[in-house]
Amino acid sequence: MSSLHTFLFVDSAALSHHLSGWKVCGGACPSAYGEMFLVATSKYLLALCYPDSEAALTDFQKYFMAKYHFSELFEDKDLIQGWSQRILEDDPLPILVSGTPFQLKVWRYLSTLPFGETTTYQKIARTIGHPDAARAVGSAVGANPVSLFLPCHRVLRKDGSLGGYRWGLQRKKQMLAAEGVF
Repeated sequence: MSSLHTFLFVDSAALSHHLSGWKVCGGACPSAYGEMFLVATSKYLLALCYPDSEAALTDFQKYFMAKYHFSELFEDKDLIQGWSQRILEDDPLPILVSGTPFQLKVWRYLSTLPFGETTTYQKIARTIGHPDAARAVGSAVGANPVSLFLPCHRVLRKDGSLGGYRWGLQRKKQMLAAEGVF
């Protein structure tokens, strides 16, 4: 994936200001790693996930809408198809992510990881100034709303093992293999 993406990291309290007046849409589309579900406005990609079931999709939608204080996700197949095409073509994308100050520190770090390079939860914790917070880093990594672009699949345990992955270890292995890591 391109490293030319533009990230707008926004504290949760400021999110409504950035999305004021924008219609937030959700929809499914194909990807190299299975069907993905996107959440976006015409200006920003907000979330990307890989639900393996209707229940997982419903849980993600509920989580996303509660976190971002939306009453509904609109359906706009053309908008979602446009985002899907840009992702498939590896176009630079404007991505807005919102979280706690700690999550944003972790996600900023993830945004700097080069293609094909891995790191550990412990290294992230040390780098962001919280050396004893490897578990909290793991939680922030798992809460990443755009996992393909804030590459949480590149985060391994300190012993080099895969650890977990919100969207399944098989998918994590596929993503790392595509980057020549496994």
